[in-house]
Amino acid sequence: MVSPAVTQAPGRSLPVIVERAFRPMIYWYVSLRCNLACKHCWVNSSPSVDTTGELNSREMLLAVDRMAEFGAANVLITGGEPLLRPDIGLILAKLTEYRLPTHIETNAMLVTDDIVQLADQASQIGSVLDFAVSLDGGTAEAHDWCRGRGGFVGTVAGLRRLSEAGLTFDIQCVVTRRNWATLPQLAALASELGARNLNFVLASPVGRANHFVQQLSVPYDQTRFAVDKIFEAIREYPGRVAVKIPPAMIPPTYIERFRGLDSGSCVSNVVSCSFPLLGILPDGSVTVCAATRKSPEAFFGNIRSQSLVDIWRNRRLDELREQYVAAQELTGICGDCVFKSSCRGACRAHAFAESGSFNAPYPVCAELERVGRFPALYRSSTLRALGVNR
Repeated sequence: MVSPAVTQAPGRSLPVIVERAFRPMIYWYVSLRCNLACKHCWVNSSPSVDTTGELNSREMLLAVDRMAEFGAANVLITGGEPLLRPDIGLILAKLTEYRLPTHIETNAMLVTDDIVQLADQASQIGSVLDFAVSLDGGTAEAHDWCRGRGGFVGTVAGLRRLSEAGLTFDIQCVVTRRNWATLPQLAALASELGARNLNFVLASPVGRANHFVQQLSVPYDQTRFAVDKIFEAIREYPGRVAVKIPPAMIPPTYIERFRGLDSGSCVSNVVSCSFPLLGILPDGSVTVCAATRKSPEAFFGNIRSQSLVDIWRNRRLDELREQYVAAQELTGICGDCVFKSSCRGACRAHAFAESGSFNAPYPVCAELERVGRFPALYRSSTLRALGVNR
């Protein structure tokens, strides 16, 4: 791939759609094909994914025009593995021309000199092109169990290439029962490499992870062990840390420690995205994200034939945003949770995919309630019965 030159396109500017108070992030799944087949992959990516029907290069560049017309807040390029697309350089160059802040989710194994050059050029003209790199543990054994042999070495090599080029990147780790013991080593490595942020999220039973629940998921009664390792990792890492765990999954004896994180360089309980996102699938379909891609009720349109402006207006997505922020329509255990105003039901796409409703309880918390493990002190009804005002 030859890296195209990045220059500012004369006359291109981002319009302001005045009636739209909320500018969403666009999650762009440029392909679901990946060079790996991770056990926890929630979109079931693999090297053998059928790419028939994906947008071609011309359509991908048209999609960038539509994003610029819409005035997206950020564009997150994800997959699959985005760097597998042979036209990824053309796509990134055009996003940079529009100065659309762009973030690439990648395993970093395919970072080339061309990709490094594009990111450097973006920085030189005041645009944003950075990376979020998946590294699931601080040892090859922990990482490779989930992602495949050689993955740790390849990803760390890619991270070093980004680091040596002075580029900005985050490291994100899916915490499982197979890797939590290595989190302090991961934090030490992130510090050595100069990662901007270190993000932790617990494995969820979504996608391929449904087939490996017993090996991946952290049982509620063992969450405290994983949390202890996260706090140990925080002590090893001087940068910013995000711990993306629904508050109800944190044992009550730990909740004050998590609240204390928010006053420092760390931020805890970041469980919700900028909902509703505009998730653009490889075939151009627009939904919330890949978790809702099989739900006709969450099909908003297709950028092959519609503008994002029209899709946003026609589906009245600002109203969905207002309902989400208010968090008053949540049902089930989420409606009775003391954290609902901050957590907002965690991942709404996961809830929708399971139930068909954006107001349904978060499936993991609903399961905790079903088996009698949801902490009574986290219920608003319990506190009301005790005469406690919040």
